[in-house]
Amino acid sequence: MENIEDITTDYQEIELKLRLPEPHIAERILKDPYLNSLSKEEPRTKSYETIYYDTKDQDLLREGICYRIRQGTGQYEATIKGKGNSQEGLSQRLEWNRPLKTNTPSLEDFRDIPLVKDILEKIGDKKLKPLFSTIFQRQTLELHYEENIVELALDMGEIKAGEKTEPICELELELKKGQVEAVLAIGKKVAQEYNLQPANLSKFSRGLILAGFGKEVEAWDIT
Repeated sequence: MENIEDITTDYQEIELKLRLPEPHIAERILKDPYLNSLSKEEPRTKSYETIYYDTKDQDLLREGICYRIRQGTGQYEATIKGKGNSQEGLSQRLEWNRPLKTNTPSLEDFRDIPLVKDILEKIGDKKLKPLFSTIFQRQTLELHYEENIVELALDMGEIKAGEKTEPICELELELKKGQVEAVLAIGKKVAQEYNLQPANLSKFSRGLILAGFGKEVEAWDIT
């Protein structure tokens, strides 16, 4: 994992994703004495519905970006993610977020990003259409490990593509402040305690496969 940077920026996401063998393990993790010793708060719970979009010609996929709109607690947020890499569940990618008043998909709010500005010029007036969606409940804990801050998130729900569904049952450890070693240290301890395995595919990649875009995932290698 030497090429995973140990710094964060406003536009960089670094996280470790682990698969839970059974959903009930989530409650055990939230009550774990070690994790609770690192947290100063009670777990927070939110429900999210997310729709991923692209043009009918998959122009965004071809350009190496993911666009989604997520709804939670009555608010909408649009996100663009760039290509990423993943090794043993630890991934790094570029990410930009914008609040929205409605759930109408548009790249215009991201025009200030050079990458998106170039894509807008290429796709012209093509409309963004839904690819697939996710619906899940997220429970989070903010962990303080030495001088670092790591967010633990437990996601339970499903990915939906037409009539097809696939379960979401995973743990994420996202670096909010500090060094990536904090994520690795916490992740190693939790994985050993609860028999968790690395998850190299993101919800986005899994959704693409479910929706019939497996070759695009392989060519793109975003995780």
